[in-house]
Amino acid sequence: MNVARQGFTLVELLACLAIMIVLLSLGAAASGQWGRPARMRRAERETKSALDTARQWAVTHQTRTVFYDENDSDGRALYWMEAHRHGGTIGITNMLPAGIVWSNNWPVIAFQPDGTLEGDSDRDIVIAERADRPRPLVSTVRVYRVTGQAVVLTGGEP
Repeated sequence: MNVARQGFTLVELLACLAIMIVLLSLGAAASGQWGRPARMRRAERETKSALDTARQWAVTHQTRTVFYDENDSDGRALYWMEAHRHGGTIGITNMLPAGIVWSNNWPVIAFQPDGTLEGDSDRDIVIAERADRPRPLVSTVRVYRVTGQAVVLTGGEP
């Protein structure tokens, strides 16, 4: 006598569950890389915004304003601004997203009271992922000497 089966056996359910776990673990590993370009875009926007703020402060308050950047001993990228007539730091010390560092030769960028950049050439600020990552993302924010305008030159792709 043949009896129709009603549902799945325990072995079939466990096999299906095992396959789903393997697929989910592969998907989770791949999704860990999705945030990299977003972190780089955020670092670009923060850097450009901070440079724009420093320039605006220089023009508005008619004082030399300086943007500083450095990597601390823990590998975090820090930045802050100082106004010379104001006599101190504008705002607070900020950090770029985790895993992003400064990779440039210009730790100090000074804006004159007319909004121009101090010095005789444009400045490129290079933002990069830490070197311990495979194929680290790199981006550049250029500050033009004559106008003081900050522009993102490259996206967060290698």
